[in-house]
Order: sequence, then structure tokens, then C-alpha cells
Amino acid sequence: MSEGPMRIIHVASSLRAPLGGAELYCVELAIAQARVADVAVATPLVDEATRARLEGAGVRVDVRPVWRPYPSDGRGPNPAARALFHALDAWGAVRAPQGYRRGELDADVVHVHRFQGVGAGVLRAPPGRPVLHTVHDYALVDTRATGARGGAAVDRLGALQRARTALHSRAAAQASLLIFPSVRTRDRNLALGLDVPGERVAVIPHGWPWSSRHQGGRRDGGLLFLGKLSERKGVAELLEAWDGGIGDARLAIAGAGPLEGLVREADGGVTALGWLDGAAKEEAVAHALALVMPSTWPENFPLVTAEAMLAGTPVLTNALAAGPLIEDGVNGLVAPDPSPAALRAVLTRFLADPGLQARLAAGARATAAQLDMDAHVEVLLDRYREALGVEA
Repeated sequence: MSEGPMRIIHVASSLRAPLGGAELYCVELAIAQARVADVAVATPLVDEATRARLEGAGVRVDVRPVWRPYPSDGRGPNPAARALFHALDAWGAVRAPQGYRRGELDADVVHVHRFQGVGAGVLRAPPGRPVLHTVHDYALVDTRATGARGGAAVDRLGALQRARTALHSRAAAQASLLIFPSVRTRDRNLALGLDVPGERVAVIPHGWPWSSRHQGGRRDGGLLFLGKLSERKGVAELLEAWDGGIGDARLAIAGAGPLEGLVREADGGVTALGWLDGAAKEEAVAHALALVMPSTWPENFPLVTAEAMLAGTPVLTNALAAGPLIEDGVNGLVAPDPSPAALRAVLTRFLADPGLQARLAAGARATAAQLDMDAHVEVLLDRYREALGVEA
């Protein structure tokens, strides 16, 4: 390890807005660590607002371009482009592109978040330079990163996926540590074929900052969806469940993505807020009666639930989507499945019972104590020191 503050470099295959949960976590963690360490971020893509925020907090942004057949926020213009992307991704598990190979990331510790588009080869730790990977989803075992098909979690993927998993396992097994934010995500990755030494696996829940920590403030009686407007986030299921409204309740949908047109055409008390960030997002979450998370895949550690807990806002979700923070009847309500009918039953039950709303809000406030970002940073620094062989 170099003299002076620990040098940390975070790797994300894209930091271009709109940022998903893994990208937001990478940004917030880098900013929090910059108060106690020398921190940089290496990425092929970054938008100017994200870059300015990182650099304003003392985090260096190192843009290392990587060629890909379609933009990072696209789904592939055609099957050939998607096939080429996944072929390059598989090759990247054997040899990462220039700029991301062993030894080319100059720091004491490399912390990888998103590798798709860069290649799992970035996980291979060179001698004396630890590489840790936060496993935000199922990308190691599934090209879709969801571990689900047709709105249902699967226990076994196809032969091509299994071959890809074997390639990725060989790269991941050379990482110093794989960090899973939830037990469920660790167990599902292993069940779907990820093969890595048990001593190189840890479960460390995320921390999350919340500048104003709104709790117990004014609630306007509305429900809120916050996230990417995509199929796997359950936007269509939510609109079908709402189906003209529930009493005089209101539903606000904040986000951007391919289903934005569908949201703007909805009626029955649905308001499209567009993409929210920063203070506007905090205010929306703090004023909502509940947050609705109707995702149709097994979410890992959805940061939107952390934001809700920090605001004292209950979460209404389903058993497939619910992350480790949500306890049915304690700080939210959990439908048995992602179907519109099951979701509508949960929404109706919640909106009809003010006493239940108050109990779940109190439970959300209690859960917030688990999310201290400063404590989370210390836990990770200890893991870095352990990997470096340095005493705390």
C-alpha cells in the first residue's frame, strides 16, 4: 500500500444518466469515501452533471472509453447487435479491454460495480492489488442480469447462459472479495451456477446518505413510483393494477425510460413527474403516503427502498421484488406475486386503513437506523485493509 491516504478506484461500465441503483451507489460511495481516502472513478461513459458532482466532492473521474455496438442506455437495435455485445462481454471475461486490464488501474484497491460492457476480466486481481466486486444483480450468471424469465424467478438458465457463467466464474474466482448486498442475491447467484471460493464471499448491506432525513413530515395522501420506466420495474403491472384509480387516491410516477409514453397516457389520478433527482426526489419520497415498487424480477438491494425508509415512508411491493429491508406488516406490505391483481389488493388494503399506514411509517423510521453511510464506509475500509494485509 502506498504512503498517505488509501487510494481507491471504483469501476462502473457507465455513469451516464439516468443512473440506476448500482450506478447511484457507486457515486454516493465514492463521494463518502473521498472524505477519508484518495478516490477516483474509472468509467467509459459519464454525463456532465454526474462528473461535476463527483469532482466537486473531490473524486477524480477517469474516462476510459470502450467500444460497444450500441449505447449503454439502449437495449440493442437488433438481435445481431445484441449478440455482438454479449460475445464481446464473454471475451471480456477472458481479457478485459485496454485500460481495465490487470495492473492498469493504478490504486491500492479496485472496487468494481458494473462490469458488463467492460468485461469480467476486470475482476482478476493482480498480485498485491486487491479487486473487490459489489454484485448488484445477476449479471455474473445471466445476460439479462435479472435471473428471471416471464416475471418469474428461475432455478436454471439455458446452456449458453451456463457456459457464460463458467467463464465469469473463472474471472470472479480471482477477485479478492465478492460483496453481496443481500443474502438472497448471494444465494441465487450461487444457485444459478456462480462457482467461487466461499472465503471470497461476503454479505454487506448498502449504506445510503439522505441529506435532510425527512421523517414524519407532511403527507399529501398520494402513492409514488420512483425508478426507470422499464418492463422489469413493473410499470405496466402498476398501471393495470391502478386501472382507473382507487377511491380518490393519487398515484405519482417519477422516472424516465421506454414506457414513459404509457405513463403519460394513463388516467385515473396518475401524474407523470419525469425524472427526479437530488432534493426533488427527497421531497417526493418524504411527502408520499407510500412508495410502490412493483418490479417483476428478484431485486437485490433496491436503493429506492433505502430512500423510503430514511424518509419514514412505507413500501408496497411483492415477494419477488422485495429486497432485504422490507418486512411485510412492519415497514411495508408485500403481495404474494407481481400480478396486477395481487398488487391492487395490497394498494387497496393500505389506502383503506389509516392505522395501518401509521404503523408501517413507524416501522420504516425504525429501519432507517440500519442505513448509516459513514458506518458502511468503515466496514468497507476494514475489508480493503484486510485484503491489503494492513492492520486497521
